[in-house]
Amino acid sequence: MTLVRHAMHYRWSYLGSQQRFLTHAFGGDTQVMARMQSYLPMLGVTAATIPEIERSLADLLRILDAHFAQHPYLLGGQASLGDYGLFGPMFAHLGRDPVPLAIMQATAPNVFRWTERMHAPGPDMAEFGDYPAGFAADDAVPDTLLPLLDLIAQEMVGELVDKAAALADHVAAHDPAEGAPVADRPHRRTIAAVTTRFRGVPFEAGLQPYQFLVWQRLCDAGLADEGAADDPVRALFAGHGLLPLLDTRRAARVERRGNIEVWGRIG
Repeated sequence: MTLVRHAMHYRWSYLGSQQRFLTHAFGGDTQVMARMQSYLPMLGVTAATIPEIERSLADLLRILDAHFAQHPYLLGGQASLGDYGLFGPMFAHLGRDPVPLAIMQATAPNVFRWTERMHAPGPDMAEFGDYPAGFAADDAVPDTLLPLLDLIAQEMVGELVDKAAALADHVAAHDPAEGAPVADRPHRRTIAAVTTRFRGVPFEAGLQPYQFLVWQRLCDAGLADEGAADDPVRALFAGHGLLPLLDTRRAARVERRGNIEVWGRIG
């Protein structure tokens, strides 16, 4: 699940409580810090959404703490791509900045321990005794992760469906050419605004091309086949309200060339 909203909120909404740490981390570059803080509204961090963002982190830490109490990594005794994807925000922001770090250590010590394990040069699973190395047998998803799928469905699916509709409107209005830059200038993070909701709270988000690039990876893995009813991944997604992540139509592909997003196949 994306944690950019949580990470940026806890970093910049609590600047007064951790300014010395962040000033040191950013080498004293207050202009960069101010620019990063300015992204909060685009990410949906507003006075209305902040209480839900904080409840969301509490829910996430509770779920992950219960999981990492039983398993050293997300999918068993070996780090997966999912672990590395989660590790980015869970350490670099939420497990390092003083305010969210204190929350993690106080409420989810197993999650904090997992961040330590992810830093280790080799297996760091002493507290798990003879827990077998490698992924779970038959690629099974531990039952302790199923609440996480429900949380992802609750928080992400509706927003992504709204953004897919906004992308269709943008493509219809601008008729972009395949291979052309998605944004009007390189590295612009958003191309439009879209009204959506986070945990039931309305807000206006930025339509981010990179988000579609990442979303495509899920579908490009060969899972977006509505006829494959017997596919175990689709069955898992169906049981947790996640099928729209596979089946929602997107009006255009977003590709990356020369480190910028460009339009791929239209329609």
